[in-house]
Amino acid sequence: MSMHVSRALYLSGRILESERLLNRAIKAFEGREVDQTDNLAPLADIYRGAIAVIRGQVRDAIRWVNQGLARLPENELHTRARAYGVLGTAYQYAGDVRRAETHYLQAAALAQQAGVAYLAINACCEAAQAQIAQGRLREAAQTCHEGLQLNPSPIPPQGLAWAILGEIARQQHDLATAEQHLEQALALAQQGGLTDDVMTTLAYRAWLRQNQGDTAGAQQDASQTAHTLQDYGIERLTRAVAAQLARFDLMQGRPDAATAWARSYEKTRTTPEIDYRHDTEDLVLARVLLATGRPRRARVILKTVMDQAHAGGRLRRRIEAQLLTAISHHDEADLDEAVSVLRQVVVCAAPEGWLRLFLDEAATDISFADGLVALLPHVRDAVPAFIDRLLSILGARTETPATPSRDGPRPAATLLEPPTDRELEILRLLAEGMTNREIGQALYIAVGTVKWYLHHLYEKLEVSNRTQAVARARDLGLL
Repeated sequence: MSMHVSRALYLSGRILESERLLNRAIKAFEGREVDQTDNLAPLADIYRGAIAVIRGQVRDAIRWVNQGLARLPENELHTRARAYGVLGTAYQYAGDVRRAETHYLQAAALAQQAGVAYLAINACCEAAQAQIAQGRLREAAQTCHEGLQLNPSPIPPQGLAWAILGEIARQQHDLATAEQHLEQALALAQQGGLTDDVMTTLAYRAWLRQNQGDTAGAQQDASQTAHTLQDYGIERLTRAVAAQLARFDLMQGRPDAATAWARSYEKTRTTPEIDYRHDTEDLVLARVLLATGRPRRARVILKTVMDQAHAGGRLRRRIEAQLLTAISHHDEADLDEAVSVLRQVVVCAAPEGWLRLFLDEAATDISFADGLVALLPHVRDAVPAFIDRLLSILGARTETPATPSRDGPRPAATLLEPPTDRELEILRLLAEGMTNREIGQALYIAVGTVKWYLHHLYEKLEVSNRTQAVARARDLGLL
């Protein structure tokens, strides 16, 4: 019973209490006959591994879990699913996201065989996060939807799937969909008391609020996450959220606070006992160095991040590091090198629609925005549509005057409210004759969400059906 209570405490975020109770349970059965503890001993190993993972003790976690698996009967599908999930997390923290994804998918398959929907859903979500780390946004969205389909009615573990779908929508600059998904995620996670999922959702929502210009809301969500993590007593987590707060300091005009964090972090970043990747912290440090006029020092750190990210298949981190490297070269007036690096970045980012990686860098510091606006036209030939969209959004953000069209008034000038980027995307698919279901499948959104977008699109175009919408859009030059 103590083991199960320990697990419950772990899932609710009470890590220290969970560990104390687990150690007490282990002492209680250590002296018993092996056949009586056949399942308890390997289960204890797996729980030890889970706690070691959350502390960032990756090697210890892998050792404990593999020891537990070796002693666990093959037919213990539920426990084996948990073990593979813990291994997936350990490898993800170690920076090997390919191996992490493999273990998460194995955990999902075992959980489904065991008939444990909540565990299968969670494993699908973890696999999706590993896919995002590899840069595969569309596949991650599909994995989340597969997880949602594992239970016919809403249950709390599905909150994490909606949270990840919200973050994917945000990365693709569909902020309305992101908000809708994140609110649904938070309601489910809070309903189930799933502290980790609540924190993940709040961390995603902090970014969304920052993107929406709600800096107070962003700070509130980020601070609430930081406050909860303090109760965990886990240095790895508190370091990551402190870095996130420092980046918000940069974006919200508090460079002194960000610089103070950077000085503190630099003193500890090479601590030998750290057993996990700290890309998040290093990238924020590089941003602070760039914003304070130290591009060469920033590039030293960025080179390490890029090399490690490449080795571990972490395309998202490599894109971020290369993007910052391009900005650093622009800062030093090395246009040729800046363009060369940026060309590699946009070719990797465009297929999956990683718009926010660029837009968030532009919002970090005014010099970053100036650098991107100056550099992006030089790589337009590589991915024209992606660059045009970026420049359009960046132009609006930096209040760059728009060039009047020679073919007549801009569509925005003839509508009270112009369509959003997502609505235009749906409009194009509508013009291709797709049904609502086909549009939803193409964009990885629910049919109900498609209908919600169409309702608002019809209102903006002042029409009542899809045929009229397509005709009106053509008249306005939207298609």
